[in-house]
Amino acid sequence: VQPSSGLSENEIDNIIQDAQNYQQEDLLKKENIAFLNRVDGLLYTTQRAVEEYSKVMSDDEIERVNLLVEQGKQLLAQKEAEKLKVITEELEQIVYQAAQKIYQNSQT
Repeated sequence: VQPSSGLSENEIDNIIQDAQNYQQEDLLKKENIAFLNRVDGLLYTTQRAVEEYSKVMSDDEIERVNLLVEQGKQLLAQKEAEKLKVITEELEQIVYQAAQKIYQNSQT
């Protein structure tokens, strides 16, 4: 007695082939979703950090961060991952510089 799912060998092979074909696409979708979630978190924490530590940032830095955050939110809504990479890199640099200033101020 052999269990049967009602599928022929050919149908089973096709299902396996389809799964293998879509595996890479699924992985890319998963990575993209993880990236978009990370960007969402970065935008939120950056906005909160600017509000909290605006006294150690220049007006130009604050204005630039706010502009980048707004652009980032728009691109996030459109799921524009490539454009978001550019914005997140610049935001991360500005936030890093601000963190250095905060650290230096706390040491004095």
